[in-house]
Amino acid sequence: MTSESTIVGYWRELISQLSDEELIAYSKNGPIRRVLVEDILPHLASHPQDVIEIGALFAPLTLELPWQVSRALLLDPIYKVRKPQLNLDFSIELSASYLPVGLEQISNWLQRPSLVVLENVLNYVSRDTIQRLLEDSRITTIILGNNSQASFGDMHQERLRSPIDILDLLRSQRFINEGEMFQTETTLAGIFVRR
Repeated sequence: MTSESTIVGYWRELISQLSDEELIAYSKNGPIRRVLVEDILPHLASHPQDVIEIGALFAPLTLELPWQVSRALLLDPIYKVRKPQLNLDFSIELSASYLPVGLEQISNWLQRPSLVVLENVLNYVSRDTIQRLLEDSRITTIILGNNSQASFGDMHQERLRSPIDILDLLRSQRFINEGEMFQTETTLAGIFVRR
C-alpha cells in the first residue's frame, strides 16, 4: 500500500511548481472528470445532501453536483501541503487525513444517508480499506471514476486492479449501477446506489 508520506511527498513536489489556478485545472481537466460531469451525473436520481469526497484535490467534484449540498467532508493528503480557497454557501470541512486513517473521521462525520465521491482514488488505497468504508450503511450512493493504469508504480500491492475487481466489491456491499456506466478494460465510471 502507498504510504501517506509518499503521497504527501508527491504533492509537495507538484504543488511547488503550480499555482492554485493550475492545480484547479489539473483536477478538473482529466478525462474521468469529463465523463463524470457530462455523462454520469445527469442520471443521478437521488440527491444526498451530505457528501464525502476522498482525493478531492483543488477542484472537488462536489462543487459540480447539480443540486444544493448541505455539508461536505473533503479528504486529501494534499491538504497537508496546501489547502484550496473555497467560497461556498454550504458547510465544508477539509481534512488531510489519508485512508485508512480517515475512516474513523468519516464514521464520526456521517449523520444521515450520504454520497461518497471516489474519483481516481482507488489506485492508492487497499481493497480492504475501501470495503471497510463501504460497510457503513449510511453511505447510500457512490459516484466513482477510476483509471486503473494511473498509479505511483508498484507500491499498490493490495489495491483493486481492474473495473471487474471494483464492480465485484461494490456488488458484495449491495451497490448496483444506476443510469449510465462507462467501462473499458482499465477505466470505470458510474453511479452506484445501495439496494
